[in-house]
Amino acid sequence: MTPARAPRPARGAALGPSGARRPGADLLALGAALAVLAALSALVGGGEVAAEGAGSPAVRAILLDRSASVTRGRPGWRRWALQALAEEGRAAALAGEEVALVTFARGAELRFGPEAAATFTSTLVAGGAADWLEPSRDEELATDLEGAARVGLEAVAGEGRPRGSVTVLGDGRGGAGGAPSLLDPRLGRVEVVAPPPPALADVGVAALRLPERVEPGVRVPVRLELFLDGPLPAGSPAVTVAWELAFRSARRTVASRTLRGEASVPVPARLAAGAEHRTMAATVELPPLTPGTGELTVSVRPAGLPSGIPDTFPENDRARAALQVGDPVRALIVTPTPLPPRRPLGGPAFEGIDLEVIGPADLRARLLGPAPPQVVVTLDVPLSGLPGPALQRFVLGGGGWVRCAGWTALREEGALLQPLLALVPDREPRRPLDIAFLVDGSGSMGGVRWDRVRAALGAIVPTTAPRDRMELRFFTQVVSRPQLVFEGTAGEGRSRSRNRSEAVKALLQARIPGGSTDILYSLDGLAAAREGRSRVPEGGDPEERGLIVLITDGITNSVWGLRSKVRARIAAAGDRLVVVKVGTDELGGRFLDGLTLEGESVLEAGELEGLEDLLHQELQDVRLVEGGRVVA
Repeated sequence: MTPARAPRPARGAALGPSGARRPGADLLALGAALAVLAALSALVGGGEVAAEGAGSPAVRAILLDRSASVTRGRPGWRRWALQALAEEGRAAALAGEEVALVTFARGAELRFGPEAAATFTSTLVAGGAADWLEPSRDEELATDLEGAARVGLEAVAGEGRPRGSVTVLGDGRGGAGGAPSLLDPRLGRVEVVAPPPPALADVGVAALRLPERVEPGVRVPVRLELFLDGPLPAGSPAVTVAWELAFRSARRTVASRTLRGEASVPVPARLAAGAEHRTMAATVELPPLTPGTGELTVSVRPAGLPSGIPDTFPENDRARAALQVGDPVRALIVTPTPLPPRRPLGGPAFEGIDLEVIGPADLRARLLGPAPPQVVVTLDVPLSGLPGPALQRFVLGGGGWVRCAGWTALREEGALLQPLLALVPDREPRRPLDIAFLVDGSGSMGGVRWDRVRAALGAIVPTTAPRDRMELRFFTQVVSRPQLVFEGTAGEGRSRSRNRSEAVKALLQARIPGGSTDILYSLDGLAAAREGRSRVPEGGDPEERGLIVLITDGITNSVWGLRSKVRARIAAAGDRLVVVKVGTDELGGRFLDGLTLEGESVLEAGELEGLEDLLHQELQDVRLVEGGRVVA
């Protein structure tokens, strides 16, 4: 393809005193030129008829670009196009060529010929070009130069014709694919005649490029390829780049947000002066983002334009692209009870984490599914309640497991998962305890209180050390015989925790509270039963300590004068008293406060919501040590 040539003005164009065209002068000159062309065409036409028997003449295909990039922003485009068509018709007549006219924008259409150049010129003189010169109304600024080239090539390369030529009247833009048909060897000459420069400035986005994937926490580079048309404002010309990002964090609990910004990009002097290829690259940066997805919209405009000047091509000012920042960390929270509706999982600390709460029964399917999590967080779920093989495979394969177990970590269960724990309770032997739970079985302890005592003891008893001896008694007016006794053992049977839990819950389920209470008399009977009895289990520590855990609301008909005798008897038996007060009875509270000695205190359990924690704090003496290896 030969280089574009400058527009050719009509001969005899009248100029004003300053060299500028006078209104109407172009039209007068054009009319005169067309009259001369009409006379010439008559002469040349006769020659063509005479030479008809010598074979068909070559064809000159004129491709007239009516797209917005050529017509919009050039108020004199019709005048220029008509003059260029007339000149091409005259040149074809002088060369003995026929003329074919193709107009194009989004599509291409053969509008004339191939016919004699004289006929083409006569059509121009008669005003038949009005329909040809109608600009395209296509808002997508399409330019199908390749389609026009194919239509023109078909007209030029007719059977028996010599090689013809193609003249493109336009800016030469042909879309992303260009116009390969213009390189066809059947064409002898290809020429592009560019229209006059635009009268209004325009900046457009040719391409918007983003990285395929952006790491979270870094600034995001946005590269723009821009093209410039028309005169830019004088001074220090620049392009204003405005961007808008509709971004949604990877976290499901965070709503979408819109970020906006603007930057000024200077235009090189050679481009501002009107270089032949007025394209430039620009780079702007978005602020650091957390993992998520977004849609970036970029718009450009010439900086420094006076207000009120319309944008010539608003369609080409904007571009859109998708943005992907990092990959969210997929985390499952496994809990036996649903979290409250307003979960405390918001804020910047959780940005980039895709949290989902599930139950223990759903964990195995999620671990083995097509999109497993990266982190599993278990809340108060015993090891026996987790899918051992699936979770083991997940951790050993590189997955993360955070176990928030609380006191449930003391239960001896889940042998398959125990070696994977980073922290485990210290299992080193300590001095064993002889623990006696003395539970108020009177009528004031019925209902919800009894249900919570049963739940708390069902959780506490299985987690005590295997070397501890434990017995459970009830009292009303008198203390009962031991209802359950667990002797201390040197070994750790895997079924010990489960058997103890089932035994405690079954016992408390079967008992119905009733009757009145005599706390001191019951304590005295328990101390008497524990006096003089060796509490050293086989192979145990002779310095074993004793502990009495009294669980009561303090409502009693005890004789207060027996207090000193009873406390002395408890001390003589080598026992320490722990008092857990249930409920809020004022008289019961004063009685229990007076029952304690110096250095002791009453544990306030309220309505027993925190009874399990209170008992753990009092009974357990554990340290956490490093367990299994950490798998990265």
